[in-house]
Amino acid sequence: MIPKQYACAVVDKKTVDSLYCQVRGVMTVIETNYQGSKKRFIETIVIDFNGTLAVDGVLVPGIKSKLMELSKLVKIVILTGDTYGTVEKQMAGTGVEIHRFINGDAGTMKRNYIIDRNPEATATIGNGYNDIMMSETASLSIAVIGDEGCYGKLLGRVDIVVMDIHKALDLFLHSTRIKATLNI
Repeated sequence: MIPKQYACAVVDKKTVDSLYCQVRGVMTVIETNYQGSKKRFIETIVIDFNGTLAVDGVLVPGIKSKLMELSKLVKIVILTGDTYGTVEKQMAGTGVEIHRFINGDAGTMKRNYIIDRNPEATATIGNGYNDIMMSETASLSIAVIGDEGCYGKLLGRVDIVVMDIHKALDLFLHSTRIKATLNI
């Protein structure tokens, strides 16, 4: 039985013995079984703000409603250096958790945030240099090539690359796309 509180199973780089999809109400669940490992599910999606969810500090049109829909299924956390100082205003009313890193190494802080929680049940979405370490730490990582571009070396360190944040969030709202993309 798949627990109702989970939205998407972790899809990592190991060989998958079996995979199936099951729908429970509005929740789509992907369960993965690995030889000798336990079943794991995505509980949290950690997302970078500038360059990923926002362009020049302004939220990409249509993303607020998509985040609100997705947050009914999993916990959404924004980790950001907040380059433009706009994250609080832009994310108002979404109900997502926000963590700002004003000083210090944002990449290390993002990685540590995930390590201190549950990396096996975490997915990440980012576009920049400071998203590399969190992408390598999480069970599933997605890079977004948006209007602000994407750090080239991030592309080789993620599981999935998409052309915009809408497509990244849609992977979780239509989770069989993860299965198709990773060919499992």
